[in-house]
Amino acid sequence: MKVLRYFQEGTERETLLKALSKEVLLWRQLNHPNILPFLGVNTEMFSPSFCIISPWMFNGDIISYAQKNPLDLDAKLKHTAQIAEGLVYLHGLDPPVAHGDIKGANILISDDCNSCCLADFGLSVLDTQSMNPTQTSSTQGSLRWLAPEFINPPSYTVAGAGMLIPRDIYAFGCTIVEILTGKPPFSHLSQDITVAMKVLGGERPSLPVDAIPVDSDFKSIHLILEGCWSEKNSNRPSAQIVLDLISKSQDRLLVGVQVSTHISSLC
Repeated sequence: MKVLRYFQEGTERETLLKALSKEVLLWRQLNHPNILPFLGVNTEMFSPSFCIISPWMFNGDIISYAQKNPLDLDAKLKHTAQIAEGLVYLHGLDPPVAHGDIKGANILISDDCNSCCLADFGLSVLDTQSMNPTQTSSTQGSLRWLAPEFINPPSYTVAGAGMLIPRDIYAFGCTIVEILTGKPPFSHLSQDITVAMKVLGGERPSLPVDAIPVDSDFKSIHLILEGCWSEKNSNRPSAQIVLDLISKSQDRLLVGVQVSTHISSLC
């Protein structure tokens, strides 16, 4: 259950409710193991706030979970691939559907700890309908994952729905770094405004060498990030391409483990 505390009244609240109804209807129709199911919405229990209802995920989000249960590189790549599979599903719908707020806090771990899913799908529409501050704004606290064209829209010429899918891809690149390091993008910077200025100046999050090896076996991961963070959003790869590259890294990691195990058995 998630309570969305918006403070509109009268016609503004009705407009917001219509936008919410459209989004939750779409969410209700989604069916994929890596997308958190939607169960319903309640507009009365916490009135005037809205209540979104979805399955309770006991293990919480992937970042909090990993802090208590450290994940090895294989597990991190597995969960990253699962999120990519969820994005392939969303972006492959007709018409394509954008998540709108991809980050570690919106990736939940299953009860059996073997898979993860994207949560808080579609809530970004509420921000576009509301001009007032909200405690649950889907982009509040998400600037570190936000593509440059959304940090400063007037500086970019591409507009409309065509921006939404590339925004997901950019955020996913930031989330890959977050999963691999356990820290948010630009974790060395304390102020979001500083992050915004860095991104608009062309800087991107860094991936420490201790997070993933910088060698030919994992070159695909670095290629993913480079592509996801392209300044020109039309140059960012599709979710399917990202998934394929992650899978290559998984395969190479598996081969490396098998070779290492074989060598150890000979000693």
